[in-house]
Amino acid sequence: KEIIYYLINLAHLPHQNRIFIHLVNKKAKRFKKQIHRDFSSLEEIKNIELVPHNVCEKNIDFYTKSLWKEKNLVYIFVTHEDEEKNMDTALKLYDITYREDIVDEVLKTDILVSINYFNALTVGFYKKYQNLHTFGYYKKIANKEVLFDLKLDCIGKQIHQKHALSKKVTWSKLDLSKRESNIFQALHINIKLLSLGLKSKKSNIESVSKLSQNNRAIFNDRLTKLGANPQKIQKQLEEYKTEYFPSEFKTIVELITKSEHNRWLAHHFINGWKYNKNRSSKKKHHGFLLPLEEFRGDEKMMLTYQYDLMALFYIPEYLAECGFEIEV
Repeated sequence: KEIIYYLINLAHLPHQNRIFIHLVNKKAKRFKKQIHRDFSSLEEIKNIELVPHNVCEKNIDFYTKSLWKEKNLVYIFVTHEDEEKNMDTALKLYDITYREDIVDEVLKTDILVSINYFNALTVGFYKKYQNLHTFGYYKKIANKEVLFDLKLDCIGKQIHQKHALSKKVTWSKLDLSKRESNIFQALHINIKLLSLGLKSKKSNIESVSKLSQNNRAIFNDRLTKLGANPQKIQKQLEEYKTEYFPSEFKTIVELITKSEHNRWLAHHFINGWKYNKNRSSKKKHHGFLLPLEEFRGDEKMMLTYQYDLMALFYIPEYLAECGFEIEV
């Protein structure tokens, strides 16, 4: 459930690809119902669908399902609480399902295996197998506490400080849900960069000013090559008007900013918020929980598009302040 929470928060791409999360277990249908009970507004997230497959990993049919061969299957998460069961399932997928693809070096799907305890022997064992990767016990790593590591906390703070709300409430006094919203925006930065053909890494440059200049130069150069005008975007953000709201979402910048709005929508829906024109934090009601296309005609709603644009355009500065550089 915790992993699904993460995926729903982050799986938002510029071209609005439909994301299928397949639940493969002997009690998959029951698990899907539990997910919908726990995340009551999940149906509002239109681009994500949970697909249950009731089959037990003890049955050979589990490993011969056509699902495993679908070309768009990117990741398989093996997340039983029993580590030995995880290891057995992963190795059978490797040996029964994917051996030919691995030998031919054409396997595109990665198998991520939950392990209860990180140790050199366990991690070393999995390293012997191509396309098999380990991650820490999901109930320990997929929770709100892990969001507040130093890197994400730093970037989340930078995002908050760009927002008008920071003038009223400092980062340290911001309530947990609002901090988490900013931190999930920080987690989504790499997806936005990948959409532009860029990536980030920890930098050896100590000067924030120099790092910021370098990041901005690389970022602006990429935007220009993709047909955008960075100087125009900067000017729009400094004096935002409703006339800057896109007439349609076609350019790469417009598509990425739309994906940011969809990410923001999903984060609120998965946390139990509902659309209501009368906003109430206590009731979890918000008047902006609508697709961007439905903002047209409402000046107040159209003006908020600048925050989606900021989420993309100020990535170079957010990363520089926290010691990260952008590279091609």
